[in-house]
Amino acid sequence: MKTKIILILSIAWLLLSCDRFDREFSPQVTINEFTESFVNSGKELLTNGDIAGFMAFYSSEYLNNGTTKTDLENYFLLYDWSESVIISLSQISTLSFNVTISDATIDVHDTWVDFARMESGNYFWIGNGSTPIDLPKQIAIAQSFTGLWCSNCPEAAAELQRIESLYPDNFIYLKYHMSDALQMYNNFSDEHAYYGRPNPPTTIFQGQQILTGTSSAVLSAYQVVVEGILTDDAYITIEDVTFSVGDLNVEGSVSIFYEDFDINNLYLHYLVFEKEKNNTYTHGGAKATNVVRARGKHLLDHFDSGERFNFELELLEQVDDNAYLVIWVQRMENTSGFSEGDGIFNAIKIKL
Repeated sequence: MKTKIILILSIAWLLLSCDRFDREFSPQVTINEFTESFVNSGKELLTNGDIAGFMAFYSSEYLNNGTTKTDLENYFLLYDWSESVIISLSQISTLSFNVTISDATIDVHDTWVDFARMESGNYFWIGNGSTPIDLPKQIAIAQSFTGLWCSNCPEAAAELQRIESLYPDNFIYLKYHMSDALQMYNNFSDEHAYYGRPNPPTTIFQGQQILTGTSSAVLSAYQVVVEGILTDDAYITIEDVTFSVGDLNVEGSVSIFYEDFDINNLYLHYLVFEKEKNNTYTHGGAKATNVVRARGKHLLDHFDSGERFNFELELLEQVDDNAYLVIWVQRMENTSGFSEGDGIFNAIKIKL
């Protein structure tokens, strides 16, 4: 009888031990189940105003570039979330995601990178554990469609030149000439189509804001827009540029660095422009400046920070001694047409 009791107790102990082992080492939810619950249940919680319930998805140790769990809770408490609220996730790696919260009713659309971690058998948002980093600021780029025949284009050109004199190291303006002697050798029609085929003078700032015409309101907005861009953090940096200039080509390589950034649909753009040409505008006689002579781009597909990329530009004739190479990184969700979320994320200019 004693032997039977010992045997029964031993079996019970083994069963309990196995059960404890399963609970400790087998997750109660998978990462997919966690993210699905966050998207679906999270929407319901926000709509019902249950911010405390929504914050249960976040670890008490949450820290993401200096943002704590309390900071994030205060953000969600700012709004009366409607039935229109949408939570969407785009997976970057196994446990890192782009998180987007949007609500058209209250005009909210915010995106950030976040990280999940297993704690006590469940997943929670934990952040990257970092305090804010001191990021460099963006270089501003203006791309202008112009023509020597265009009566209003000299005014737009003069304003761009004036702003360049204020911020010579932080602002780059580039001019694509249309239907004149300075039209770019390798056609820019895809770039023109991407921005909706605007009439000159039209200037696009940072691949995002399009300003057409030369009314006083439009021209006064140029500097305001540029100064706003110059205060934005640069989550991408372009470094270690090497190049060689041949008789009819420019080739080189560059390293692209990024920090907690969505790298989907990014393109490397590179072009050569000449600082001044002898060609003059029909109206006013001002010389053409910052004239684009050749350009190219290619997709940066799922690359690591610091990865190096090659580039090459073909020229139909030698450029002048006042030529520059410009390189930038731009998000283009669809290269056939501009869409919300597209834009330029920093640039570099080097004299050839």
